This record gives sequence, structure tokens and C-alpha cells, in this order.
Amino acid sequence: RPTETRLTETEPSRRLTLTEGLGRSDSVTDDRGGGGGGGGGDRARLAERTRKWWRILHDKHCAAGRHYHTLEHLRNYHAQLRRYKAAGRLAAPAVCELALFFHDAVYDARRADNELQSAQLFAEFCADLRRAADLPPSLHLEQAAGLILRTANHMDVPPAEGSDAAAFLDCDLHTLGAAPHTYHRYAEGVRLEYAHVDEA
Repeated sequence: RPTETRLTETEPSRRLTLTEGLGRSDSVTDDRGGGGGGGGGDRARLAERTRKWWRILHDKHCAAGRHYHTLEHLRNYHAQLRRYKAAGRLAAPAVCELALFFHDAVYDARRADNELQSAQLFAEFCADLRRAADLPPSLHLEQAAGLILRTANHMDVPPAEGSDAAAFLDCDLHTLGAAPHTYHRYAEGVRLEYAHVDEA
């Protein structure tokens, strides 16, 4: 049974990372004149789109068949990433957080393209927010999508030591070095997700 942890709309700091990683400033203004008359409209549209995407992410991580790749995994992953951020070891923390929220958004243990599908969903999120407001262009889409795709094969090409990719993948694999009871829960959850695979 998937862990029923909820990401609620009363967590503004978590919601903010969904939009701040796209390169917007704290207040979006209307450059077409009027000194900010359109800024409130932009902020309202961004808030509406952010709520929409939190609901999408919430529902995907609470879907039937998920036992490890749930909201609890996101929370634990985020806790590890915050430690890197607090230590000043992330060059682009907002990019890493955006990638974190979407890296397992699409998850089907029978498929081999989950990471690609998750990166494409992230691209849809970016496009949706840019339609909602006049956000400046940024490279964050490519950077975050790259991190999402790296989780397909964590160590096929080891990331550069000290890089954001290294920290990101370390956080994703943190459970492998966790306390025995935590690892047991991980192994049990993954086994349930792969129930279609024979033990042998």
C-alpha cells in the first residue's frame, strides 16, 4: 500500500521552488508599461498553475502500485538535498529541487522509459508556467531535465566529483546506506513494485 503522505497547498516554501527555478524574480512585473499593472495578474496565474502542478505531482506519487516511489521518497530526498544546500555544496539548488520533484513523476516498473517520460512531463510544466506569465528564458529546463535523465542509470557515467549531478544522485541513492530498518522498508517497497518479476 503506498504511503499516504500529503503535499498540501499550505506549504508555500515547497510551492515556490516549482516556479523560482524557472528564473523568475520575486515579483513578476509587466514590461509593457503601467508600472506593474500586469504583475498581479501574472502572479495570480502562476499561483493557479503551481496549484495545478502540485495536484498532478501529488496524484502521480499516490497512484496505486507505488510502494517506495511515493511522496515519502520525495520528502526524504528533499531532506538530503537541503543538507547539501545548507552546506553551500550546490551550484544551482533551485534546478536540483525542480528536478527532484519531477524525477519519479512517471513511474511504471514495467517500463524502461520512466525518466524520459518524467523529463517530458517537466518540460510540459515549464511550458505551462511560461504561458501563464512572461517568464524570462533560462537554461534551467535543460539542466533539470538532464538531472532527471541521469537517474535512469546512476553510475553508468559517474558524475564529476563535487558537481550538482553527483549530489543529486547521492541523495537519490541515500537509502542504500541508511539504517537497516530504513533499508528494509525500501527493499520491501521496491519488491512490491516489481511483484510481476519472479523471485528467481
